[in-house]
Amino acid sequence: MSYCILGPVVPLRGGIAHYTTLLANELASRAEVNVISFSRLYPEMLFPGKSQVENDCSLKPPEKVDYRLDTMNPFTWRRTAKRIIDLRPDTLIVPFWVTFLVPPILSVVSMVRRRIAVRTLFICHNVIPHDASRMHLLLVKALLKRGEFAIVHSEQEMELIKEAAPHIEVIKHVHPIYDFFACQSPSGEEENPRQPRKALGIEDDKLVLLFFGFVRPYKGLDLLIKAMPRIREKLNAHLLIVGEFWEGREQFDKMVSELMIQDGVTIIDKYVPDSEVSRYFNAADIVILPYREATQSGIIQIAYGFKKPVITTDVGGLPEVVDEGKTGYVVPKESPEAIAETVFQFSQDRGSIDFAANIEAVLDGFSWSRLANVIEAIAARRASI
Repeated sequence: MSYCILGPVVPLRGGIAHYTTLLANELASRAEVNVISFSRLYPEMLFPGKSQVENDCSLKPPEKVDYRLDTMNPFTWRRTAKRIIDLRPDTLIVPFWVTFLVPPILSVVSMVRRRIAVRTLFICHNVIPHDASRMHLLLVKALLKRGEFAIVHSEQEMELIKEAAPHIEVIKHVHPIYDFFACQSPSGEEENPRQPRKALGIEDDKLVLLFFGFVRPYKGLDLLIKAMPRIREKLNAHLLIVGEFWEGREQFDKMVSELMIQDGVTIIDKYVPDSEVSRYFNAADIVILPYREATQSGIIQIAYGFKKPVITTDVGGLPEVVDEGKTGYVVPKESPEAIAETVFQFSQDRGSIDFAANIEAVLDGFSWSRLANVIEAIAARRASI
């Protein structure tokens, strides 16, 4: 059995690159795997971050990887297709998460399938984006027509694909955890949160709430900030905001100032390299995702890797991976009041509920090995048709 994965891997930045790298490495322990990655994902005008490459990446890229696909250079699309045709894989695996990438991916997949018989599996991280248009839907449908299988990580995504591409076989599987970050924690730091808190200037006795990841409007950071005055009326709490602001930090600074909670909020405005992720999660007591919209989020998978409970809003597939009152809590969206009340509940529960043990008990179900088993089963079933 041989696989070719057409998708981003490290040192490209972000959760999708981490995901594809971990999956490729797991499959490579079982079969032949070649990865065709990107020499450039986005033009600078479409990427508000500081860099698309992470120089301090702890993950090792797959052994057989070729960074040749440039989304802005159609000549590389043809060269990419030729490379896949030459490899003649049994299965082509294609991660998909943003409309901008449909033209190059669609072009490559179409050229490949015209020349060789290859089963095509899409891993759909975000079928319908938060600002979907009719053009987006048409592009996604055109892409999905080129495949036989799709893996999704939420019920919502499954229903969307069934509607957009009724012919395709859709398999829902949980998003695996990102536990490699926790393996980089300095000795003793997980057991002793004083160490990372001291580095961040946060007092030992604080209840630390963590918001982590790119800051964008749909993620609802403003709702969490609005909840803080009420939280601080009852609890000695501190909000740690860590992530690159893609759309103006000023409004959040102004909100913090107007609510007079400056002494209870720390903002780390940057993309966090792999080597520093443990500092923030080890410092936290609970991770909060106040999202207005979502299909899924790798942040919960990172939190579980550190055995940290979560509070998430009831949007998309996020509630599907939270065991209420055991690994975290689910709250209504757009409600600072609900966030505050749930933080109060967590403060009471953590004396009697072993959240870390509860998370540890379910981690096997979130393994990369289980996802690889699903892909192997798909490939074997298709091969027998």
